[in-house]
Amino acid sequence: MAAVMGQVWAQSASKNPLAAYSSEWTEKKYDQCNTAARETYFSTSEKELIWILNMARTNPGLFCRTVVAPFAKENGIDMESEVYY
Repeated sequence: MAAVMGQVWAQSASKNPLAAYSSEWTEKKYDQCNTAARETYFSTSEKELIWILNMARTNPGLFCRTVVAPFAKENGIDMESEVYY
C-alpha cells in the first residue's frame, strides 16, 4: 500500500495544474501546496482544486498575473477597472 501511495504522490506532483500558465508554477516549492495528493477520499478533480487554491494563496500576485489576467482578457473583462483585481 505504501508503494502505491508513493506512486500516486509522484504522479500527482508531476502534473502541476498551473504549469501550462507559467513555468514559474513548476518551481519545487509549489509541490508542497499539493496537500491532498495522498488523501483517498478526494476525487482527482478535488485534489487538483485544493492544489490550485493552495498555490493561489501561496503566491496571489503570480496567480493574478498568470491565471486571472489572461482569463479576463480572453473573456473581455477589463481588469484595470475592477476593484478586486
